[in-house]
Amino acid sequence: MSNILSSLTINNIVFKNRVIIPPMASATASSKGYVTNKTLDHY
Repeated sequence: MSNILSSLTINNIVFKNRVIIPPMASATASSKGYVTNKTLDHY
């Protein structure tokens, strides 16, 4: 098992560690929290 804190290279991009998280809030959901077309376009 590899160390998640070691660097990782994908194509020509070097990540300092393997802890990679997408944005937590895009503020594109509906008022009830549902996915909208704007949310889909964001991702």
